Amino acid sequence: MLQEWVNHYEYQFKFVVTSANDLDEIKTLLREIKHPIPPEKVMLMPEGVDSQTIRDRDQGLTEICKQEGYRYCNRLQIELFGDTRGT
Repeated sequence: MLQEWVNHYEYQFKFVVTSANDLDEIKTLLREIKHPIPPEKVMLMPEGVDSQTIRDRDQGLTEICKQEGYRYCNRLQIELFGDTRGT
């Protein structure tokens, strides 16, 4: 299904990341698509339901993004509204 999406539509991949350990799974998934995925089409966002947890993961995640060429995606809705459904 992802293969069809990549072949026929504009796309970007957004992954919620807990730690650098998640990177292996992300890279495996991207390889399985069998289509070159430019790193700028991959967005990583820190996992967390509160501002402090997200901030604690920010630094490591931004370093990964710099090294891999991925884009960092903030979880602004958590900062603004907390862990509120529908935001």
